[in-house]
Amino acid sequence: LILFSLCTGIERGELCGLQWKDIKIKRSEVNIKNTVTCLHKDYGLKPVKKTSQNRTIVLSEKLLSIMKSYKCRSNSIWVFPSEYRNGANPRNPESVSSMFRKVLTLAGISDGSFRSLRDTYAVICLDNGMDIRTLSSVLGFDNVKTAKNAYIPYMTSKKIVAANKMEGAMSSIKTLYGQ
Repeated sequence: LILFSLCTGIERGELCGLQWKDIKIKRSEVNIKNTVTCLHKDYGLKPVKKTSQNRTIVLSEKLLSIMKSYKCRSNSIWVFPSEYRNGANPRNPESVSSMFRKVLTLAGISDGSFRSLRDTYAVICLDNGMDIRTLSSVLGFDNVKTAKNAYIPYMTSKKIVAANKMEGAMSSIKTLYGQ
């Protein structure tokens, strides 16, 4: 559950709303079509709100392999079913947050939320050369501006690092030519 979110950037409710029919093993894809929403103790499955949130995400080979193995052990239509009623229902998003807080506590981390997995995914994508337009599409944002606003501080720090690298390269060139 944690690994899947970290490797896809999908939101907590989207994760809970995944059914095995949404994962296309042969194409290495997952279709995000539904979300599980909470209101107090009640929760239910709903289609994602916006067209941009209805999307397809490509799965890495390693994650796909893990999901194939996990599917063989599953007897539910839900990828991450509720721990109650033999997995007949989707998992409650609040239980995902609760479980994640327990994992953080066990790891000695005092602060964090399940949302941080999505942000970590985004930063790793940007670090590895994904352009902001593609990232925006993968995360299901309405437009690129939303992604830019969410990750401008990170992108600004990347620009500073790039500028410092350029300065270092320029000083090497000056040294080389004796200037």
